[in-house]
Amino acid sequence: NNESPFHPTHYYTPNIAGFELGVSWAPGTSTDADGSPDTGDACDVDTNCDVTNSNDEIAIAGSYANSFGDVDFAIGGGYFMSDDDAGDETVSYGGGVELGFGQFLLGGAVRFREEDEGYGGEDGETWQYGAGVEYSTGPWVFGVNGFYQEIEVDAVDEDWEGYVINVAAGYELGDGVDIGLSLDYGSAEFDDDDIDDEDAFGGALLLGVSF
Repeated sequence: NNESPFHPTHYYTPNIAGFELGVSWAPGTSTDADGSPDTGDACDVDTNCDVTNSNDEIAIAGSYANSFGDVDFAIGGGYFMSDDDAGDETVSYGGGVELGFGQFLLGGAVRFREEDEGYGGEDGETWQYGAGVEYSTGPWVFGVNGFYQEIEVDAVDEDWEGYVINVAAGYELGDGVDIGLSLDYGSAEFDDDDIDDEDAFGGALLLGVSF
């Protein structure tokens, strides 16, 4: 039952009054361990094992964006599913919203991911949340962003949670030339007593040039 690799199929609708929709699908393909075509043979000392190179995957996403007076509004969401030959399944969905008014831009998003045996061979799920605000005035732009993640695994003592806070500022020196400063603080806490909780600081000085 030789299988030929397929490229993912994508379809995007035209923008209709601010609405857009996209769909993507990719069928699974497989080869033997030595790279030869899939034979369907089981693993043993005389034959090559079948190896799955990619899973059956489907993704659906949509968005809407428009302006109402002085307020810019955008919202979007999506769904993703992956299913391999072993029956392991990954499901993910989420969405976000963005509001812009005057010199302010606000945004937030949430994402949920669930896997069968995807967390070191265990079932588990992940929640992710993000939010931020940006303020611009003249050549200056300032922003504060936060990200939180929580992972719950069916196995004992493998749950953990963490967050990152970012503060940034940028300045436009001239046409196509920008500089910026970004500072980050992050923390992670683990249920496993053998793993120490972590805190980290970071920063970056940025220079951007566009033509």
